[in-house]
Amino acid sequence: MDRGITYVVLERDAGQAFEIFKDLVTHGAQGLCITRRAPKAVMAEYGLERTPVLWLSRVAAEKNAIRPSPPENVAMSIEHFIVASERPVVLLDGFEYLVSHNDFGSVLALLHDLNESVAIHESILLVPFDPSAFNDREIALIRREVRLIGPMAEEFGHVARIST
Repeated sequence: MDRGITYVVLERDAGQAFEIFKDLVTHGAQGLCITRRAPKAVMAEYGLERTPVLWLSRVAAEKNAIRPSPPENVAMSIEHFIVASERPVVLLDGFEYLVSHNDFGSVLALLHDLNESVAIHESILLVPFDPSAFNDREIALIRREVRLIGPMAEEFGHVARIST
């Protein structure tokens, strides 16, 4: 995968995005995973024992939890990580959750900001995304910012080929 790029993985669940992330992390990239799933479950399922996993949650009070609102909480965590890491890759699993606790415009602005940080610091950002949760206009706005990959990407055009 090219560095300095945000990839949206179009899929119903986040399975392919997690597999890509795992592959990158096991081949030398430093990873940060922000997810809606319990961190211990993610670490066990994907063998991410040495990879930080933050729980995107309004109620979890653990030190590895991050609140979805305001979106700047997520932005600061990601930006601190990519500045401090070598060959950073970030998986942001929970785009729909962020929109449900904020408005689409503020989450799109978050994506704009992260996209620029990713480009500046030659990082990779993976965002699993279920297109059925969004309308055509929202998908078009997101598509302008990212490269689309994943099992549903061809039906939305602008497909990037992946080779990790």
